[in-house]
Amino acid sequence: MRLFSTGLKDRLSRAMFHSYLTLGLFCAGDPVPGNRVRPGDTLDAWGVPQVDIDFAIPGRAHQQMDAMMDWGRKVLRRASATLYHTTRDNSGTGIHYAGTTAMSSGAHAGVVDADLKAHGLDNLYVCDGGVVPVLPDKHLTLTIMALAHRLGGHLAQRLRAA
Repeated sequence: MRLFSTGLKDRLSRAMFHSYLTLGLFCAGDPVPGNRVRPGDTLDAWGVPQVDIDFAIPGRAHQQMDAMMDWGRKVLRRASATLYHTTRDNSGTGIHYAGTTAMSSGAHAGVVDADLKAHGLDNLYVCDGGVVPVLPDKHLTLTIMALAHRLGGHLAQRLRAA
């Protein structure tokens, strides 16, 4: 049963409530062979070398984002939302980089091994989101924390053995 028209509902809610809700929706990233972070040709104002980022979103990911946006609007409508502002970050700047230093069993497929040690180097370890081979649909924070904990234990064991 509808008690108020949409227009009246909008005016009443703006007058009575001063709140908002941000609904962030994420989907898993598909591997795109051309996506990469690579050394750039420029320096910043302090002489630090910059990187170039090659990034593209595959069509399937756009379809997933459209479906999630539709679902989000439906959820908000059912919760009596009156005003929507939707946006999508397509630039690649709002993503969590994954796979840039991917974990793999060999140098042919990635940068680090299961102990996060760089292939072919004895004393270089990488522990960040880059070691996750493919961007999952969840935040990487807890995964990175678990990897750091595991790496810390591995390095401590290595030091004790030395």
